[in-house]
Amino acid sequence: MTAVTPKQIAASALTLLLMAADTMTVATRPSSTRRGNTLEQVEAYASSLGAGETAVHTLAFEKGREYHLEAACADGCSVDMQLFSSSGRELDRHVGAAGTPEVAIITSNTGSYRAEVKMVACRVQPCAYTLAVFAR
Repeated sequence: MTAVTPKQIAASALTLLLMAADTMTVATRPSSTRRGNTLEQVEAYASSLGAGETAVHTLAFEKGREYHLEAACADGCSVDMQLFSSSGRELDRHVGAAGTPEVAIITSNTGSYRAEVKMVACRVQPCAYTLAVFAR
């Protein structure tokens, strides 16, 4: 196994974050809201996890907005993601499926929400991941 330095992990995470920002800020999706179809990136996180580890991100969402969350990780790893209300009720999930995990919600309340990113598989421990939050 090849040793990976914290600097290499940070560089990989930054690369993933920039790739996610470049591909999503221009994306459009159908929307049931009156704010239009353009997604705007409102938050971004980059970190690393070992296989089986979970990161918890607390997010402040506004009532009536549509939020899309996307997680990504470096080559050789895979992640799952779940979104929960402040009371702990699961609102959406992308678990056990191939591809880039994505969850979405149109909020009914302003408040704290919780996104959990789980590193399912990781070839070189720890693996860098990003979480991007988009809204309209």
